Amino acid sequence: MSAGDGGGLAANVNRWRKQLGLSDLSDDELAKAAKTVETASGKATFVEMSGPDARSGQPRSSSVR
Repeated sequence: MSAGDGGGLAANVNRWRKQLGLSDLSDDELAKAAKTVETASGKATFVEMSGPDARSGQPRSSSVR
């Protein structure tokens, strides 16, 4: 992420989920979905996002780090 936290992990993940047409994750759901991974530049949080688009019903997926 860039400087600052942009509202924190939950706010960012749920903002991205909304952009994909997915519903928000609760704090418990996010805790289960978020994985810490090692990258060349340090630790990162990985969250897989998939499910039906809330508007169209079509499948959607994305991964964010």
